[in-house]
Amino acid sequence: MADQINIESPLARTFLRDAVAILPDNRRDLPERLGRAVFLAKKFSLNLEITLDARFFGAKDPAILEAIQKATTAFPGVAYHLHSSHDLKFGNNAHTRELVDFCRQQKEEGHLLGLCAHPDLVVDFEVFRELVSKNFYVGVEVLDEKSTSFNTMSSMDELLARHNYLSLVLDTAHIAGMENQGEPPLAKYCETFAGRIAEVHLSRPGNYYNAGQMGDLFDTDHSLLSLGDNETADSLRSLQTIDNLIMVIEGVIPAGDYGHKLLKDELKFLADNLQ
Repeated sequence: MADQINIESPLARTFLRDAVAILPDNRRDLPERLGRAVFLAKKFSLNLEITLDARFFGAKDPAILEAIQKATTAFPGVAYHLHSSHDLKFGNNAHTRELVDFCRQQKEEGHLLGLCAHPDLVVDFEVFRELVSKNFYVGVEVLDEKSTSFNTMSSMDELLARHNYLSLVLDTAHIAGMENQGEPPLAKYCETFAGRIAEVHLSRPGNYYNAGQMGDLFDTDHSLLSLGDNETADSLRSLQTIDNLIMVIEGVIPAGDYGHKLLKDELKFLADNLQ
């Protein structure tokens, strides 16, 4: 039975990212991590955001695609987070068209609500246009200081102006990191792009986990918001102005009782600060 946590609106649109559900030995390998993410999302009455990698299609890996399809149909709402490498970018090419066909099939089943892509991994966005509809979005994520492009408000504004069918995906850790480079805070993004925002990825930059629980080899730059401070909580209030926002938990969820406690704390933190 799912943990009985009060998930009133807007928390009814809270998703768990599969990539954050690490395994007991700190691995993040698919499909094992997908299975654990499904378990956690079910346990805590969440929806799911699933990593869909271009390499799944290039490698012709039917097992992982079958697992993703099965996980997609297991939830009322699912989003896909597109991933790839810089030598296998998305565009008018065979692996992207196969991915779009796969997404179209899941969309028609009625569970898949939208896609999120890192814009620096896309050379041609037009291939995704056919998927966009009133009830289905294709979003581009604002990146962070580790990226050489699409990590400023002006670059995202220009991208959205060129492609009026695209939505915007905010990332609280990315935006917080770029504030050190003189970029505006989350509230300014919400004000500027209110009509275009489809998703927000929720985490804070840095590693704030208990080292005794995680071990010396564990490292991350995406921690749960509830491991943060009052400033983190205050920044969330601007999200209340965005209608139909999908919120995706991207702070790492460790294995075992420690991870379950942290996820429960995170949901309470969100409920307390998004009412």
